[in-house]
Amino acid sequence: DLNEQLIRNKPATFFFRMKGDAMKDAGIFDNDVLIVDRSITVASGKVIVAVLNGELLIRRFHKNFSSAFLIPENPRYKNINLAEFSDFAIWGVVTYVIHAV
Repeated sequence: DLNEQLIRNKPATFFFRMKGDAMKDAGIFDNDVLIVDRSITVASGKVIVAVLNGELLIRRFHKNFSSAFLIPENPRYKNINLAEFSDFAIWGVVTYVIHAV
C-alpha cells in the first residue's frame, strides 16, 4: 500500500500538484504530485512549500547565521531573500515526488 510506504503522519500530510518549472533541476516537474508533511521540522536544504505574499511556492530552503533564502532549482529563476518579505510562512516539507514517465 503506497499510503503505508509514503505517508508517516496522515493527519499532517497533503498532496499538491506542481505548477511551473522552478524546481526542474531537482527532478520536480510541472504537473508532478508532491507529498507534503506539515509535521516535519524544516531544516536548511529541504524542499518546502512556502507561502510568500499569499502565493504558494515550492523551493529549497536555505538558512545561514544571518539570513534565509528560497532557492529555485532552475537558473531562470532568482533566489528569494526572505528578509525582504514580511508575509512569509513555511507550510510544509516535501517528502516525495510522484511523476509520470
